[in-house]
Amino acid sequence: MQQLFEFLQQQLRLAIVEALGHMSFVLAPVRLKEYLPRLIPVILALYKKHQDQPFVVTQVSCQFVTS
Repeated sequence: MQQLFEFLQQQLRLAIVEALGHMSFVLAPVRLKEYLPRLIPVILALYKKHQDQPFVVTQVSCQFVTS
């Protein structure tokens, strides 16, 4: 049961980060610059936690850079 909970928590975390990446295009540039110093360390820390699914983290990072 504990393994299932951890797996679901991991999937939820990735889904939230993916949604944040999509929302970066909607945010005003001023707001995005305000939030980026807080978000970048969090996104980079996800590489350590989700080594089995780095594509999602890379995709979100690219979305923040291009927006």
